[in-house]
Amino acid sequence: MDYQQLASFVANDAALRRRQRLQPVGGAGEKIFPPTYPSDNRKAPPEHVFEARRIAEGEAAVWCVLVDSVQSQAAYSTPLRTPFRSDGGQHSIVMADSIPL
Repeated sequence: MDYQQLASFVANDAALRRRQRLQPVGGAGEKIFPPTYPSDNRKAPPEHVFEARRIAEGEAAVWCVLVDSVQSQAAYSTPLRTPFRSDGGQHSIVMADSIPL
């Protein structure tokens, strides 16, 4: 996808979907530790969250564990408390994953 296609998608479409196979930081086959969430039963231990996902068009849904969520990402984000500098200029926000290596 080039810049013109991206600009067109942003202007005309509601969302983009990106599918990408990821590997743990430690390398292929390394363990990951999905987050746990409180159970509906107050006495039960925390549990993983599973959801049915269609991996391929036309195929049956597959149960997948939730590895990350909007809520957990929000916990890592620091809100910008002062959106404008005293000289009237705007602050720039750079997300770590947008910096080319």
